[in-house]
Amino acid sequence: MAPLVDLPTIQTFLRQLGDNHLQGVIAGTVVSALLHSSNATTGIVMLLTADGWITLPTALAFIFGANIGTCFTAVFAALASSRAAQRVALFHVLLNVFGVLLFFPFVEPLAHGLTLMGGSLSRQVANAHTLFNLISSILAFPLLPWATRFLKKIYP
Repeated sequence: MAPLVDLPTIQTFLRQLGDNHLQGVIAGTVVSALLHSSNATTGIVMLLTADGWITLPTALAFIFGANIGTCFTAVFAALASSRAAQRVALFHVLLNVFGVLLFFPFVEPLAHGLTLMGGSLSRQVANAHTLFNLISSILAFPLLPWATRFLKKIYP
């Protein structure tokens, strides 16, 4: 990670980011879309947090954005596929966007809760990524029949 954070542009960006959680979500979305992986983005965020470049709440915002950014791969792949595949990609986007909308107002309390769970900062970031995806999926599961009808209606 050292060569990357040695770049003046990256240092300036990380300093300006501070605890602006919305910028963290946007940055996480962009990085994950470019890397095609929320897991790779999470690994980078784990290192940035462990090295003190970003705080845990900012790391959470990055993680939330990373989950949106990872949808771009599925969306692009679905463009050349069936309508059903495109609806699945759209559901993936909606699932993660609604997950971010659900979690975003609670960045600070979530960071505090992760701190209470213990472990290194890297472990707390990894736990946040897992919890975001687990809780979002559990909450979405009972809504699948409705979501299927809704997506077929808006995207026949």
